[in-house]
Amino acid sequence: QWITNFESSKEFVFGIFERESGALIGSTGLHKRIGEHGLEIGYWMDAAHCGKGLITESTSALVKVALDHYEMDRVEIHCSSANLASARIPQKLGFELEATLKRRHFEEYGIADSLIWTLFKSNYPNALTPQIEIRAYDDESRQYL
Repeated sequence: QWITNFESSKEFVFGIFERESGALIGSTGLHKRIGEHGLEIGYWMDAAHCGKGLITESTSALVKVALDHYEMDRVEIHCSSANLASARIPQKLGFELEATLKRRHFEEYGIADSLIWTLFKSNYPNALTPQIEIRAYDDESRQYL
């Protein structure tokens, strides 16, 4: 499904693999669910690999892809207010907390608010992401970017 959606430009999901073993340890993607001129970045990471900067690095790359390659006006990250690690990613990368939607996340430990973080293209030069180099490959090791 991810490959079909990628090839038809519906959404762009990338795996994050451990360098040594090649095991899938996380995923990140660009999703078109926020309107015509923006893309939402989503991510997850296996708990054993959290705190190593991998999601920050991959999110930086996707910001650059969204704003430079796909020429979007904005990028958003939506996360639960209870997920402090997830909320630190957009903070580090220069996103602005644009909205808090009350009681939108229903989780095993309770109800939480949804945070919407936004980075507009006009603020992009001030963010950390423009300087990074990106290399992305498809499932047959062909370079995508």
